[in-house]
Amino acid sequence: MSDAMRTDWLGAEFDGVKLRLWVDGALSQRIVAGSPEQVLQTMLADLPVTDRPLLRSGWPDAALTPVPSAVAVAADQGRMPGLSQAAPADLMRHQPGRIRGFLTTRPDFDGVLCLIGHSTVWAHLSAGEVVSFRSFISAELFSMIRSFDALPAPADPADDGFAQALNHAMSRPAGLAADLAGLRAQVTLGQSDKAQAASRLAGLLIGAELAAARPYWLGQEVVVIGDGQWDAHYLAALASQGLSAAQADGVEMARAGLQDLWQMMQAKG
Repeated sequence: MSDAMRTDWLGAEFDGVKLRLWVDGALSQRIVAGSPEQVLQTMLADLPVTDRPLLRSGWPDAALTPVPSAVAVAADQGRMPGLSQAAPADLMRHQPGRIRGFLTTRPDFDGVLCLIGHSTVWAHLSAGEVVSFRSFISAELFSMIRSFDALPAPADPADDGFAQALNHAMSRPAGLAADLAGLRAQVTLGQSDKAQAASRLAGLLIGAELAAARPYWLGQEVVVIGDGQWDAHYLAALASQGLSAAQADGVEMARAGLQDLWQMMQAKG
């Protein structure tokens, strides 16, 4: 490997499901079924790396900093801090690293980031700080229901079923549990195939989320940061409400956040 590719640090991000490891700009990923630290050490054992500082983002034992707070803070033993919120009670662990990476591209950003993943976080940023945030487990609920009912992955967000279910859930979010039961009944009774049900399921869950997160996106500049699976659905959902959101790659933002942390540590000596 050329000296141009070599970095003085190694970086790891755990998003609650997947562990990502950067070594000299190269990315490797694994699904984590147990301890992320054990998986990380297994990954490192398979790589010819030298003794370099290892930076971690999203680690379960990392400190939590109450909001409002900047994310550009030093790490404890290489672990990037997460963020917590007292009311409503909430926390995020790996998302601060992605927020940090995003702020390296737009340090003066004043608006809302929609950070999509196993849980989706809507974070209000102003003056370089996370002012407040709300987390939603829509994707986790989709995975649970999809697994139980043997549904496929969500279809194209341009599907009419997705849009109809989205608008229905936004106008009647209190009926979500009943709507989910009705969706299952439609499949059982042969009124909907599983592909249609998957599209409607995604619409119902994201629609209910948008209804609850309305104070975060209404009238705000919004940037969607994700890994690809759900990005198009959230962008389509926001567009249906007249909001043209920008987009940034979540994995690249995670790497940039770790890079920024390393540079801060170097500057402080």
